[in-house]
Amino acid sequence: MARKMSEPSKVVLRSVCVLMLLGPMCQAVRTDLFKHATTTVTITNGLGEALTVHCKSKDDDLGVQVINPNLNWSFSFRPNAIFLNTLFFCSFAWSNQQHSFDIYDEERDLRGCGKLCLWSILPVGPTQYNDESKKYDIFYPWNPPAL
Repeated sequence: MARKMSEPSKVVLRSVCVLMLLGPMCQAVRTDLFKHATTTVTITNGLGEALTVHCKSKDDDLGVQVINPNLNWSFSFRPNAIFLNTLFFCSFAWSNQQHSFDIYDEERDLRGCGKLCLWSILPVGPTQYNDESKKYDIFYPWNPPAL
């Protein structure tokens, strides 16, 4: 004699069946759905001598790069679309100078430069490329020295 299944049991059984069907699809969902499209930062050496650059984020160390005069170096990443807190900071060294700057600050740059952030490093500080004037004429000060 067949036993009648209670309503809560039916709900549990249906839920288990749905999970079994959707489980593989859920595993296929990429965690980077919560990130913006790829952004590229390009740093051009506007000095008359070699520039040593070391860029990092909270999660990634991009290593030390040496950029010769009038040449550039680029890196790409996917900014966080939920918290808008992606930050890459770099130290810059040449001759007897050492400075640092937040080369990508998602709050500042998401709308400012979009998917391509172009920077030229000058002795007075980093300058960002301006799409309207077609020049590097958006000047920023260096970060204050760390204590």
